[in-house]
Amino acid sequence: MDGESRNCMDFVGDWAYLAFQLLQAAKNFTEDHEDFRLYLTDISPDNVAVSESLQISFVDLEDAILKRKNIKWYPSQY
Repeated sequence: MDGESRNCMDFVGDWAYLAFQLLQAAKNFTEDHEDFRLYLTDISPDNVAVSESLQISFVDLEDAILKRKNIKWYPSQY
């Protein structure tokens, strides 16, 4: 992050862009890894930092659930 981070609520005027980033992050946490899904269980303004360029990052991620994706097993052809 560049410069000093501020609380997510400091940028109320840019809420749509921040909301888009939060939704994109939720999608990435659950779909981007091949084997696992990550569910953050303590999302609050205190746990989301915003840089001066309005890029979000997550802090204090001590409450999360890591779940293995369902693996589809196909019957053997033997």
